[in-house]
Amino acid sequence: MCVTSLELAKHVAKEVGDSMQYANDCNQGILVGGMTSSQVNLTRQEIQLLQGVCSSISVDIAEVCDSFRSLFKPLHGSSGMLYRAGEHVILDDCSPPQCVAELDRFLCVRIDGKYQRFVQARIYPMILNDDGRQMRDPYSGYNLLTKSTATLKISKVTAISRKVMLYPFDMASEPEAAIVIDFGRESLPDEVWDIIVPFYPKLNDMVLVEGEDPQPWLAKIVGIQERAKTIRVLYYEEDLSRPGQDLFVPMTSRLAYDYVPWDSVKGLPLGDWHGNAYEWSP
Repeated sequence: MCVTSLELAKHVAKEVGDSMQYANDCNQGILVGGMTSSQVNLTRQEIQLLQGVCSSISVDIAEVCDSFRSLFKPLHGSSGMLYRAGEHVILDDCSPPQCVAELDRFLCVRIDGKYQRFVQARIYPMILNDDGRQMRDPYSGYNLLTKSTATLKISKVTAISRKVMLYPFDMASEPEAAIVIDFGRESLPDEVWDIIVPFYPKLNDMVLVEGEDPQPWLAKIVGIQERAKTIRVLYYEEDLSRPGQDLFVPMTSRLAYDYVPWDSVKGLPLGDWHGNAYEWSP
């Protein structure tokens, strides 16, 4: 389906959205834009990407197709959502299952005699730490990516999950780093551990720091470096003179103090002070 304006797209969605014959086709997405001078010639790479989407190299793909700058998805949001070239979205047909993409254009391609709708986009890689884990903005908890490289991708329009926003992130090693602001997240996390809580350090807070052991390390914040996004901590260890009481006291070894990045802080312990000892049950 294609129309020349957003108003017409909304009208079509209202008229045929509940139709047994046209509802599925309509709800997948309505191409928006004029047909005049919209024809483009597909490159060999784009045809190969389309063959990958169709899971076959034997399909008959027309080398000339129609290009559109917008797509209206009636079932997204409370009253539908218009997706436009240049915007950023989550695609759910990637490996891993979801990826962040910048929309280039929408295509209406004739394949084996039938017209199908696709989105052409550029995939930006996520930024990982030295352990291969996703890096996040310490203030918001949102994931980080880099725009320094991009991979061309063509997907069915049904792969578009939702819009996101990219906001520049100051990172010396990645000058084109950006925060993925996922304001349209569809559902709550499956596990409590997946819930992202923004972290901002405060002096004398007790925190749990990720380390080499399965159990996080208990530490007290004794210094904050906002520009480097690191904190200086004093580690606590179990008070062996009072066994079984879950009391922790400052370490006295030369390894008692350490500098750790904000994203190594995994949470706040639920405990209480007893003099200079901290009561906490791991």
